Amino acid sequence: MSAPLPLLLASLVLIAGGLAALRRAWRQRGEGGGALVAGGWAALLAALILCAGGYADRGVAFGIVLAMAAALFFVFGAALRPLAPAPRRTLRAAKTAMPESREAGWRSRLAGIWTFVLLGPLAGLVSALLGSLAFRLAQPVLAPANAAVIAFFLAPLAWAVLAALLLMEPRRWRRSAIVLALGIMGAVGLAV
Repeated sequence: MSAPLPLLLASLVLIAGGLAALRRAWRQRGEGGGALVAGGWAALLAALILCAGGYADRGVAFGIVLAMAAALFFVFGAALRPLAPAPRRTLRAAKTAMPESREAGWRSRLAGIWTFVLLGPLAGLVSALLGSLAFRLAQPVLAPANAAVIAFFLAPLAWAVLAALLLMEPRRWRRSAIVLALGIMGAVGLAV
C-alpha cells in the first residue's frame, strides 16, 4: 500500500514551504508576519491532509514525522551558520549599563538552576502523574491497552504544555505554586 510519488513530493514541498514561511515570519518579528504565519500553518495542514489521503491510517503520523525531519534541517542550518559579532559599542554599553553585584549574580544563577529543576524533573513528574491519572480514568471505559496509549501520549504533551506555560509566567513563586498545585491534584486524583 504505497502512495503515489507525486503525492509524497507535493507534501514535502508543502512542508518545506510552510516551515520556510514560519521561519521567515519568526525572523521578521511582528512586521506583517501574520500572513506568513497563517500561510505556513495552512501549508503544513495541507501537507498532513495529503499524507492522510495517500497513506490512509498512518498518513497523519507519517506527515508529522516528515515535518519534524524537515524542521530539524532548518534548525541544523541555523545552528551551522556563524553568528555575526556584536559591535564594540554595543558590548561597552552593555557592560556599563548593568553593573552586577556579586550577590545579584548568585541570585540569578540560583534562579536559573531552580527554573531548570522546575521545568525539567518536577514538571516531568507532574506530567507523569497526570498521564497516570488519565490512565486510571480511561481504564474503566477503554481497553487497558488503549488507556495506556492515551497515558503515554498525554504525559509528554502535558510536559511540553506545562513547560511552555511556566516559561510564560514571569514570577518564580507562581511557577513553583503552579507545579505544586498540579502535583497535589494529580497525586490526590490517583489516591482517590
